[in-house]
Amino acid sequence: MRPTVSSKRWASRHPTITCLVPRDQPVAQRQRARVAAVVFDLGRVLLDFDFAISAARLSQACQAPVPTKQEVLLELFGHSPLPTGMLDRWGGCSLVEQMERGLLSSEQFHEAVVEASGLQLDFATFAQLYADIFSPVQLMIQQQQLLRSSGVPTYLLSNCSALHIDDVRERYPFFSTFDGLCLSYLERSFKPEPEIYAATERLTGLSGADLVFIDDRADNAAAAGARGWQAIHHTSPEATLLQLQQLGLPVVAAGAAVADDPAFSDTQL
Repeated sequence: MRPTVSSKRWASRHPTITCLVPRDQPVAQRQRARVAAVVFDLGRVLLDFDFAISAARLSQACQAPVPTKQEVLLELFGHSPLPTGMLDRWGGCSLVEQMERGLLSSEQFHEAVVEASGLQLDFATFAQLYADIFSPVQLMIQQQQLLRSSGVPTYLLSNCSALHIDDVRERYPFFSTFDGLCLSYLERSFKPEPEIYAATERLTGLSGADLVFIDDRADNAAAAGARGWQAIHHTSPEATLLQLQQLGLPVVAAGAAVADDPAFSDTQL
């Protein structure tokens, strides 16, 4: 993916914004600091997701007892409300997390789910049913597109797997517009571990307050803040847009129309 403008070039055009208060203060309490690039999380920031969707689809081909089909799959995926200890054989680490850490390939993940659940699906069919669990957070996608069109470099930092990334890449045109991607399964590191943030710094060529990071998990945001990044704990699109605006960045208007936005696939509206 070719950047529209380098991070350092954009920062050099906006040299006047400085930081007044300690960086452990919430973004809303800071004076605006120079921003050279914005780093987005994917899940629950740009795209909502629900593993129950794939568990429901896949359970139709599962040999587990009917009442427990979906529960078995959700536990294997690490999203069961009432774990039974099924993951003890893997040290309590879900199959999804192992895949997102790069410890399992997509094919090995499929094989492990088949063995543990009695699933009867070939890999290609499994991949299609498993991966399609996303829905767009339209306001946040528009925000990423606005930053890009305004010349602000944008990057993605995500705990994710190849199965989900391949599906998102096919369904959502906005995904191809980032200046760079830092993906856990390729880096073999996982937020909030420091190694994946260091990889993002190498990718962007930036560090500290030059980077704004948006993540829905407080621990992931805190880990970025500990490196001096301007971290936003994303709780709603409106709250995040307000904090970006306070940092001097252009923001979209809440409720803006998206029907003709090419960043959205027709099937997702």
